[in-house]
Amino acid sequence: MNIAMHRARSGKKEASIKIGRLGLTDRVHEKLKELILDQKLGPGAYLNIDKLCRQLNVSTSPLRDALARSSAERLVQFEPFIGYSVAEVPTRSTTPI
Repeated sequence: MNIAMHRARSGKKEASIKIGRLGLTDRVHEKLKELILDQKLGPGAYLNIDKLCRQLNVSTSPLRDALARSSAERLVQFEPFIGYSVAEVPTRSTTPI
């Protein structure tokens, strides 16, 4: 029996679950997205994972997860045996008025 079921049966008030801050992968993904949309990482630029890890002060796992998510959003492209590169995406400065 899980804790929630036990508490519900015992009549005790169930503790609320708070959704806290973004996880590390989410924060890395948001930072990558910001760098790409602000063209600090230009279209076609190849992404050096070790260099990005040092710049963002994270390990490779959250960075690779963020890159996979960015690839699904078509912000970056993955080429086997080559790596990730920045895709051609609209920038914040070129949005229509």
